[in-house]
Amino acid sequence: SGTILGPVSVLDGGSLAPGNAGIGSLTLSNSLTLSGLAVTLMELNRTNAQNADLLVAAAVPFAGTLTVVNVGPALQVGDTFHLFAGAISGTFAATNLPTFGSPSFYWDTSLLASQGIIKVASTTAPVPTISSPSMGGGNFTLQVASSQIGFSYVLQTTPALAPATWTAILTNAGNGGTLNFTNMITPGNLQQFYRINVQ
Repeated sequence: SGTILGPVSVLDGGSLAPGNAGIGSLTLSNSLTLSGLAVTLMELNRTNAQNADLLVAAAVPFAGTLTVVNVGPALQVGDTFHLFAGAISGTFAATNLPTFGSPSFYWDTSLLASQGIIKVASTTAPVPTISSPSMGGGNFTLQVASSQIGFSYVLQTTPALAPATWTAILTNAGNGGTLNFTNMITPGNLQQFYRINVQ
């Protein structure tokens, strides 16, 4: 933990593990070299204010094996962990990530090589949390909180519920945060029903 001023080389069989007896940060002020048989060991705990070990360096050349260990409670969809900060290059030859109790959960590593971030995602469409529906200025607006990356959130409308014929009018891609939907109300329509369909 703390800061290392000189260059750091992790040789075959060696390991690099930020943190000191728990979640922590390690900053390298000089160069980092990881051998092909080196292990980078990171811990995470979703309940901590800093929820994962963090390695900070001007240049972070991935190599060897990345092993991530969950030392906290069971992970949940949407949990995001920032493991590396700096200019990332290269790839890990092997990546060992924690397993899940649900077969629909998986690790989204799409941001690992660019931003050093891994996320817990799911193949099962989430139930949307709708908030702040309102009318004003000729518009109907609502928000979807905690949207999930990898899913599309579609605002659909119908003039009657029996039978209901839903029409998609707006689509937003899940971004891990809040999505805003605004639809202009057509004068003369006596009623309109809305729903969010997650695909």
